Amino acid sequence: MPTNGPQLTLVVAPAVLLPFTTLAVCMRLYSRILTKQGFKIDDYLVALGLILAYGLYADVVVCVVWGGLGVDITLLTPANIEIFAKAAAIASGILWGTAVCITQLSILFFYIRVFGLVQPWIKYTSYVVIAMVTSWWIALFGTIMGECIPMSKLWTPMVPGKCISQSKMCGGGGISHIIIDFIILCLPLWPVWKLHTKTSRKVYVSFIFLLGIIATLCSVLRVSCLVSLVKIDESNATASMWLSFFLEILEVVCGIICVCIPAFPPVLVRMKNSRLGSYAKGIISTSKLSPFSSKRSTRQSSRAGDDSSEKSITHPLPKVDPTNFITSPKYLSVDYDARVTTGGSSSSSDKDAKTLRGDSISEHEMRVTHGWDVHSTKNGSVGSNAV
Repeated sequence: MPTNGPQLTLVVAPAVLLPFTTLAVCMRLYSRILTKQGFKIDDYLVALGLILAYGLYADVVVCVVWGGLGVDITLLTPANIEIFAKAAAIASGILWGTAVCITQLSILFFYIRVFGLVQPWIKYTSYVVIAMVTSWWIALFGTIMGECIPMSKLWTPMVPGKCISQSKMCGGGGISHIIIDFIILCLPLWPVWKLHTKTSRKVYVSFIFLLGIIATLCSVLRVSCLVSLVKIDESNATASMWLSFFLEILEVVCGIICVCIPAFPPVLVRMKNSRLGSYAKGIISTSKLSPFSSKRSTRQSSRAGDDSSEKSITHPLPKVDPTNFITSPKYLSVDYDARVTTGGSSSSSDKDAKTLRGDSISEHEMRVTHGWDVHSTKNGSVGSNAV
């Protein structure tokens, strides 16, 4: 069981963060259900990354409880050291490397889906970076499996053999991983700033995409040959490597959360319009008004809502913009205004024309999607590229 500060940090902190990561992934998947877009490859990759994050946490717990991670090596038995070497040097490295690569691939496939049609060069560049990420994972896996020859030298140093220098592994694996991270972060900025929209909106979208820099920062801090924060003493690895393990799992968790954030708006709007959201909004508005005026305004708004529901419901549609799913969580736009009524029976082509003109269409004829193809019918002939 954890007995000191580093061990408690390794066990407790990820246990607190992982539920938030799970919630973020669930919100992303639920967003796909709400928008009726179906799950894409980037969604499946995020879900796989979450599973790997839990696997990495389980490996860290094994290192702490049975491998002595965070404890001076002189207090451990040979059995503890063997468990630590197998779980820390081999399993942890593979789980971490696979998790971060899966997260990076999810981001890149997301770019392809969002910008692939309007900016073809983004698609081709993303494929090149996908090849770089895959090559990096293959190199990492080969390096971990061949770190020591024979491998048993990891946990029995007296066995004859050779091991790769940690400084070479740092330079080859850590720095190249950071470079790929920065390429992925900067890739969507150019098309975002080429959009014909307000500067404030461009800044907001860029900020959303650059949230992943939090995970990159964790990666930078754990690279001991760049930053002196993590000081690894190879003669006392169990006591000196705990911070590196903490930054590993923190990088994975933050990366997954940042990847899921762009898909939050539909879920947040659904929550706001739910009973719980309306109840919370009512409590907030009531606290700002006197009891008498609050009741009167509530009755008036209720009566007005009933009257409007009998006539028509106005649903503003989003602008034709690949980033609209991020910047317009309410799907507001001044360009289009489709009024949903309870009548109407036209052909599908007429329905689309009505939507563009702002005429009255059937409530079942319109489904608001998120992305640059915003007008959709029941048959789904339009809106296939929506986010």
